[in-house]
Amino acid sequence: MRLTLAAILPLCASALAGSMMGGWSSMSPSDPVLPPLISFACTSLPPSPTSTPYSTTFDVSTPHVVSARRQVVAGVNYGIVFTLPKRDGRGCEAVVDAVVYDRFGDLSLTKAEVKEVCE
Repeated sequence: MRLTLAAILPLCASALAGSMMGGWSSMSPSDPVLPPLISFACTSLPPSPTSTPYSTTFDVSTPHVVSARRQVVAGVNYGIVFTLPKRDGRGCEAVVDAVVYDRFGDLSLTKAEVKEVCE
């Protein structure tokens, strides 16, 4: 069996990068690519169980990124967990677990789980 250089190079590059192709890799919460993705996720969230838009109850202008990761596929999946403070200031926040798919600039929200957490 003869392996060609073209077959070996992608495997070596993947090993050196510390992740397998198609696998998830962590991102810095301060990565500049995240704010527009979070903004898109906030505007794309389905209505709350009370049919109220989350932007009415929570301050979508001040998200706090808890964690972020990326997966390169035919485009890029961004898995982002972030919090949004409640507008009434009572110590509650929404914890959003979202996946935004970026197919060369065309964004779609493929996962969105929102939980309200109060102190």
